[in-house]
Amino acid sequence: MSRQELCIDLDQYDFVTPTGVPLAPFLDSLMKENLDPKTVADTCEDIEARSFECQGGPLRNSAPWIELRRCVGAPGAWG
Repeated sequence: MSRQELCIDLDQYDFVTPTGVPLAPFLDSLMKENLDPKTVADTCEDIEARSFECQGGPLRNSAPWIELRRCVGAPGAWG
């Protein structure tokens, strides 16, 4: 799947923070081309630190998120 397809998939899960902030706006920064590895890693860590969850569980455990991290080259994307 492409990054765009993975973001669409993630958006369908309705991930939100404990205070109700939606995930979608945070994914926009990962859609830019030619991202440097440090920016990608920092962005992914920032997103995970916000504790996004849906009824199915936390974002960090979702297959589309793990695949998106892999697609953008974020460290830790495989485990």
